[in-house]
Amino acid sequence: MDELLEIEVKEGILQIIQSEKKYKMLFESNPMPMWMISLENFQIIDVNIAALKHYEYTREEFMALDAKKIRPEEEEARFLQEMRLHIQGVSNRGHWLHRKKNQELIHVEISVYDFESEGKRVRLVLSDDITAKIQTEEKLKRSYDEIRELASHLQDVREEERAWIAREIHDELGQQLTGLKMDFSWISKKLDQEDEFTRERIANSLTLLDSTIMTVRRIASELRPGILDDLGLVPAIEWQAEEFQKRFSIQTRFVTDVSRTSFPAGISIGLFRICQESLTNIARHAHASKIEIALDQEAENLLLSIDDNGKGFQIEKPGDRKTLGILGMKERALMMGGEFKIESRQGRGTSVLVTVPYNIIGI
Repeated sequence: MDELLEIEVKEGILQIIQSEKKYKMLFESNPMPMWMISLENFQIIDVNIAALKHYEYTREEFMALDAKKIRPEEEEARFLQEMRLHIQGVSNRGHWLHRKKNQELIHVEISVYDFESEGKRVRLVLSDDITAKIQTEEKLKRSYDEIRELASHLQDVREEERAWIAREIHDELGQQLTGLKMDFSWISKKLDQEDEFTRERIANSLTLLDSTIMTVRRIASELRPGILDDLGLVPAIEWQAEEFQKRFSIQTRFVTDVSRTSFPAGISIGLFRICQESLTNIARHAHASKIEIALDQEAENLLLSIDDNGKGFQIEKPGDRKTLGILGMKERALMMGGEFKIESRQGRGTSVLVTVPYNIIGI
């Protein structure tokens, strides 16, 4: 029995040695930087080759490091707090900053595994360098911000051009058409009363001129309503609702609890254009019989909502041609520092909601 016990002990020791060799081989040959930390004194007790290459230390230098000092000072308190947090099995500990030997800071994603080795509590740390990913994301964000700034600038230029064209149409073309009308009226009075054919043609021309003058005024107002610049956002939306109702025979109601009429130009134009685009979409697609527009003051936001009782629609995926108008309204809201939301269901109408924080407006 003693010999059998001795054989079993030897086999057990051999299995342990083989197991340790296997672990050591996996640890050393792992392509990801890995090291082990004592949970008692935070000293590094082992490190693999990948970590030495990545952090550019010799084994002796890395083993002599205080684990707290591998990161910036501002993260040491967080590190000490994390070291006290023990989770069964492998756990992801999130995004950290680490410092290489050459003092270069890198972004890493840390995963840990807590276990006991030779009666001591140990933490295995795996470091995944995500610096390139973070830098790429930052570049994409900067590019997106630059594109948005360019889009905002182009939008401003477009609005300035619209305002200029509207003034030219209203002032120059409007005056010329009015002058033509006066001339035709004068000619009509000077004509022989018996020349019925000519008088009828002039009367038709005067009617056509009246219609053209009305069309010119409408186009100028749609390009840039003077009421928006002269009286402000609330009267402009009210006028827009009345004109829309007259033109399309759709009951359109505007309600507001906003007492202020003057807002920054970018906010007034942005909200007015979103309202205008929403009404255009309703006229084209919704088959609605009732629309309610509301401009309300909330605790921290200015809120514009446009609701209709139309047929609704299935909101398509971003990039779909059907959603370009929606995308334009969303971009306008974002350029104002606000948020855009649209809700629609088949047969249950559509709701457009825009919120702009008061701190953006300057209230």
